[in-house]
Amino acid sequence: MRLVGAVNVYQDAAFLSECLAALRPQVDRLIVVDGAYRDFPIYEEKDKPKTAASTDGTLFAARAVADLVIEAPGGEPWSDEIAKRNAYLQAGEPGDYLFVVDADEILEGLIDRAALDSRDDWLIELYLVRPHIDASHGEPPPRDGNPYGIHRAFRWRPGIRYAGTHHAVHVGDALIHPDSLLRDRLPGVRLRHLSARRDPERRARKHAYYDRLAPAERAFRAAHSL
Repeated sequence: MRLVGAVNVYQDAAFLSECLAALRPQVDRLIVVDGAYRDFPIYEEKDKPKTAASTDGTLFAARAVADLVIEAPGGEPWSDEIAKRNAYLQAGEPGDYLFVVDADEILEGLIDRAALDSRDDWLIELYLVRPHIDASHGEPPPRDGNPYGIHRAFRWRPGIRYAGTHHAVHVGDALIHPDSLLRDRLPGVRLRHLSARRDPERRARKHAYYDRLAPAERAFRAAHSL
């Protein structure tokens, strides 16, 4: 088994070095996919050409650590987040086990490879930052230790892809279905979410983006009992 870290980034220089520093020692290969997608507006800089690539140092941080950095094709935005995430799946190979971490998440604990190798697919607990961290940023206290029922680790196989929503993993047309009552959790591992530390503009953009996605997300989840 080869453990492959996969990270989706865009304008994430403030977080990425910390994220990759925690992930890199535990994976055999590290893939970073950069770039905006059409529904998430591009950050434009005065007197500079418009580009879908990160311009804040994200790519520098990624290239210093990752084995493969995939950029938006032709400098144009990815069609959507699903297409962007599929880019790291397309770089997988037989024998790979994908471990997906976002740029504003910090891996804590040691990945138990034996436990991981004994299962086909895993859901990983996503922990939110503790209230005392958020307090200085004017955020309401989040729940700490909140399990987030999405696939974060899964075996690569031919035909694997995201479809329907940006976290729904399929093999061909078959959804890898998480059991909402019996969510697996990789022992000793958590992901600490730092999104509340983002600047207000980025948080507003993200909230607006997910508001636009909400009807389609709800319909997909209802159709698949997620």
